[in-house]
Amino acid sequence: MAAPAREVAATSSRSSRPARERLLRLLPLAAVLLLQAVLSLRLSNSAFQDEALYLYYGHWTIDHWLNGADLYSNPSAWFTGAPQLYPVLAALLDSVGGLELARLFSTLCLLSATAAVHWTANSLFGRPGQVRVGVFAALVFAVSGPVLVLTHFATYDAPSYAAVAWALAVGVWVACGERERSRWWAVSVGGLLALAVLLKYASAIDAPFVLLAVAASSLGASRRWRGLMTSLVAGSAAIAVLALSAATWARPLVQGVIDSTIRRQSLAPETTAQLLGRVVSDAGPMIALGLLGGLLVLRSRPALGAVLLVASVAAPLYQVHTGESVSLHKTVVLGLVFGAPLAGRLCAALVDRWWGTPLVAAALLGSLVHGASVSERIFTSWPDTAPLAQALAPIVRSTPGIRIAGENPEPLQYALQEQTQPWQWVSTYDGAFRYEGLSDLPAFERALSDGQLGVVFLDGSSDIGRRLEPRMASLGYTQTTVVRTPDGGHEWVVWQPSREDPVD
Repeated sequence: MAAPAREVAATSSRSSRPARERLLRLLPLAAVLLLQAVLSLRLSNSAFQDEALYLYYGHWTIDHWLNGADLYSNPSAWFTGAPQLYPVLAALLDSVGGLELARLFSTLCLLSATAAVHWTANSLFGRPGQVRVGVFAALVFAVSGPVLVLTHFATYDAPSYAAVAWALAVGVWVACGERERSRWWAVSVGGLLALAVLLKYASAIDAPFVLLAVAASSLGASRRWRGLMTSLVAGSAAIAVLALSAATWARPLVQGVIDSTIRRQSLAPETTAQLLGRVVSDAGPMIALGLLGGLLVLRSRPALGAVLLVASVAAPLYQVHTGESVSLHKTVVLGLVFGAPLAGRLCAALVDRWWGTPLVAAALLGSLVHGASVSERIFTSWPDTAPLAQALAPIVRSTPGIRIAGENPEPLQYALQEQTQPWQWVSTYDGAFRYEGLSDLPAFERALSDGQLGVVFLDGSSDIGRRLEPRMASLGYTQTTVVRTPDGGHEWVVWQPSREDPVD
């Protein structure tokens, strides 16, 4: 071979080697992401109440924007995230591919969050040429039960938490990098934090921790100043975006933020001991690894260790403080965004010792088994409403404009959206129904006596429903069917008017 040809071949070989090495370093992360996808996509159930609510209101909002459809409700006053953002996007996805496509969007969001956790851990604790800290962190995050649930769950949470994870990853990358990076990267961190808060207001609890972690992540005098400046620029950008939003398109949301998040009343209160038990049950092994890793980091980098430790438990402990049990497992995911890198640091330190490798293997395997079990339990904790939707479908088709009342009606409202209009649906929530100047139970009793409700389905999940069911026959209604879930663990009683009075 001629000399020039040999030189070209050598140059080509040298240039392709780093590419191959980068690809090989990404293979463990790819395996973690594949495992997360498989474990989450195996979960199956009909739409959860919140999923159905957001998708339905997203469709309704689009109809209002395009066709001027009347909005009979004001979700801005009680949604826990901006109704104009995620619900509209999810509804567009639902129009194309149904609930599964909307859930797949969440899958992509949480898979990207796992990649961000991997990047964060490597930026903070990785050694040159090593990626095991990030792989361990990604694995701890990916196999936790709450993460697996949200990876296949069409609500605000997945995109909001992914934005938090990427804000942290980009922020520490800028602060810890060898080279000075553009201030625009810091601005992007602020934009991600603002997006996370707009998508889900409760994510605001972790925005300060992202900024503190970025400020504390730098090493040496020059980089410490870089981390502080990155944090200040990112925080200023986030405040600017949120302030501008509050002054313009999001102005109607301000009172809703206060009522739905800051002054929110507990929907299902439990004691502190019960709530802490739930947190441990949902993600105990992963939280324990993070806490132990935090203690390890405290020894060498006390400021960073303290910030990540507090951030890893701040969101779930705040909800425990409020006494609210609803969606408690979601706050655990926010904590793991900060706790998983600490767990990765612990695992990487242990495998450097001969006795630590089997310990880490056992801990990670136990976490995987625990997460798979917890995710299955959470994802099957609500009843499969598909049989009830099938039972109601011929009734609403044969009687257009019929008023439909029931407990937790959102999944049915979503499932039957092509056959019904929003005004047809009546729920048994306190304060949700008014009739003839009455509200709640008296309003239902009068409306039922007048034959104004064409079909009623009850399962005893609300106080009004439990008090109505024994009186349905005396109020002029006949039990027409009993619908059970496929596993037989839940049932609804369907009632229709006994007489053929006209329904206005």
